[in-house]
Amino acid sequence: MKYDTIVEDDIDILVCGAGLGGSGAAFEARYWGQDKKIVIAEKANIDRSGAVAQGLYAINCYMGTRFGENNPEDHVRYARIDLMGMVREDLLFDMARHVDSTVHQFEEWGLPLMRDPKTGTYQREG
Repeated sequence: MKYDTIVEDDIDILVCGAGLGGSGAAFEARYWGQDKKIVIAEKANIDRSGAVAQGLYAINCYMGTRFGENNPEDHVRYARIDLMGMVREDLLFDMARHVDSTVHQFEEWGLPLMRDPKTGTYQREG
C-alpha cells in the first residue's frame, strides 16, 4: 500500500508496538522523562491495545489465577507443547509467576483489555 502523506515530527522517544511490552516501555519513558515527547507506533488498531487484544502470546500467557483458571505449571506445559519442546522450563516458570500481576498493573494504568461480559475474565482472542 502506498501512502501519499509523510508526516515529519521531532520526537525524543519512539516506542515500536503498543502491546504489553511497548505500553510498559512508554509508561516508563514518561515516568523518567516528563519533558520528553514520546510516540508509540503501532500497526494494529490502538483502541484494542495492540497485540494483546489480537490474542497473541502476551495475553495467552496470562494465568488467570485470580479467576481459578491456571497456574505457572500450566503455562510451562502450554509453552512446551506450543514450541515443540524447545524451551527453558525454569525461565518459563519464573516469568509465568509474574504475568498476572503485570497484566493487572497495566489494566490499572488504563490499558484496555477486553473482558467476557458474563464472567468478567479476560478475553484471550479479539
